[in-house]
Amino acid sequence: MHRQIGRPLAWRIRRTLTVGIAVLTALLLQSNSHLYGQSSDIIGEGDPMPSIAHPPGSDDAELLTRSGHEFNGPNFVRGNKSFSKRNRLNHDIDPTRSLPSPSVADSQMSIQAATKVDQVVEGFGFNDNAAEIGFFLTPPDPHGAVGKNRVIAIGNAIIECRTREGDLKWRDALRDFFAPLTPTTLIFDPKIVYDQYEDRFVAVALVMAGTATVSPSNISRILVAVSKDGNPRTPTSADWYYHAINAKTLIGTLERWADYPGLAVDEEAIYINANMFSFSTGSFGGVRLWIIDKGALGGFYAGGPAGVTAHNPYATAGIATTTQPAHVFGDGGGGPTTGTYLVSYSGLSDGVDEYVQIVRVDNPLGATSFAQQFYWSLAQGMSLGVAAREARIAVNYLLHGEPIDWAVPVLYARNADATLCTTPTTGTRVPSMSVRASARRSTIAHGVRIGVWDMDSVFPSLEKTLETMTRAQSTFGFELVDLSVPLGVWDLDSKKGTPYLWAELLASRLERMPMELGVELLVCVTRHWLRDNEVRNLYGWWPSDRRPPIIIFSIAGFEELAPEGAETDRAISNAMVTGLAGYYGEFASHRGSSRDCPMWYNEKRNFKHLVSQQSFDTSCKKKLRLKVGQKFAALEALLKAFR
Repeated sequence: MHRQIGRPLAWRIRRTLTVGIAVLTALLLQSNSHLYGQSSDIIGEGDPMPSIAHPPGSDDAELLTRSGHEFNGPNFVRGNKSFSKRNRLNHDIDPTRSLPSPSVADSQMSIQAATKVDQVVEGFGFNDNAAEIGFFLTPPDPHGAVGKNRVIAIGNAIIECRTREGDLKWRDALRDFFAPLTPTTLIFDPKIVYDQYEDRFVAVALVMAGTATVSPSNISRILVAVSKDGNPRTPTSADWYYHAINAKTLIGTLERWADYPGLAVDEEAIYINANMFSFSTGSFGGVRLWIIDKGALGGFYAGGPAGVTAHNPYATAGIATTTQPAHVFGDGGGGPTTGTYLVSYSGLSDGVDEYVQIVRVDNPLGATSFAQQFYWSLAQGMSLGVAAREARIAVNYLLHGEPIDWAVPVLYARNADATLCTTPTTGTRVPSMSVRASARRSTIAHGVRIGVWDMDSVFPSLEKTLETMTRAQSTFGFELVDLSVPLGVWDLDSKKGTPYLWAELLASRLERMPMELGVELLVCVTRHWLRDNEVRNLYGWWPSDRRPPIIIFSIAGFEELAPEGAETDRAISNAMVTGLAGYYGEFASHRGSSRDCPMWYNEKRNFKHLVSQQSFDTSCKKKLRLKVGQKFAALEALLKAFR
């Protein structure tokens, strides 16, 4: 049982991103007076993972569809098998002839020639772990990045910042540095790079817990932090933005967790990839790639929501093995349609030659835009041809530089004039898969952000209602979001033919959404009948253990409820308090006691209770004050928001 650790792999990436030189030894890349390192690993070599161990190997990797995202390749750079993996493989060497292995002295001279060390500064050491986190930790997993004015080093389990001259500015434990993301287990595998395009530092680390085959208790998260500028003065949210990616992925029949992350940037995105291992068996299940839109104007780099997409780069071709994204350099990066290159080695061989596998990532931010615009256009009654044209326009607007026709998806149809939907009587917005900028601005001062999704566009004034609820207290910030209903969340009652929205299925499909939206909790409101695994005709549902972070309300059966108005506002606020109290207080509704209490079980769908001025009964007050603390005052304020 061991962790996969391999020898460093470094690439020099120019604007043309010509691939041909693979350096299989410890080299540093120097560009614009900054030093950068990139690493890969070789299966079968390694050291124990901190508190976690897993074996390599796989027999059940899953192939996923590419969801419109383009991965070109893989291409293979051939090397001579007799050439030592510890030495360089040059593009100008004839791969058909035998090459002698250079001596150790030759290798050391090559390293000295490739790097220039102006100053050596002693950073944190093994003994510093105990001072910061209270115990020793191995392996150290050191990583670092150099910016214009600062050098940041990171490892298990410390991060520190120094001047380029070596003066220590600050040092912190990783658990404290990533505290805004509330990590609940040991943080491991940290990495950091310097984004020379935006003068920022980008750091990632992993958390993992669980041993079940499939279970809500399994946890795999990628913690991401980006500095607000190139000179972060503290290791806190005053100088960093944070985002967490739910990396738990069902591959085949097993849930997998992310290990050994790769990290790189280009001019528009952050690229993170990882090996995926089973929680229960430890078997290798493939590789996944997450692409984060930098969003320098209103997105992640500006403190807004992070747009994240997940991909399987080996879904249609290639060999899934430990992969590293290449850090991109040069003005304009790889151009308007090229992202980065994914590089892997891991001893790939046909028995005669060894290979470096390369996958090109095309249009890293455009695929999601195309899909959203295309399906929305179809739903508006547009023909296949018109919908494809509108979607291509959306992608072109997203791309940097001059729009180009050949870089976006193409639809082949027997009849381009065919329509699949009738034109709706009322217009709808294109699903944005994000929080509206106006909503995010109004909730900046609130500690808990709640995304609210009107699944069926029932309440035309919901945004105003949420704004009033946000202003009524200082804890919960409510943000209107737009999403698409996932597949496989319905149940057809065999007796009545009534379609039910199945709460557990919907919550499971939406489990990743709160993290992608940058909210703590997602509240869904539907006009359809709701059921869970045991009960039909619910009008409210929340998980018993806060996982997944989803609350669902149904207004089915409340025919008296108008689309908007004072009673509707009060009903929304009352229902929201019921859900938040049940979710954060971790208890269910009750049948007895006061019927004015938001937690009273309204089994017969009494409309007057829904729209009445509600207040917690004595028993619920006592329980909630103990369970939710300061949130209780905010809940009471919400009950009074629409008197």
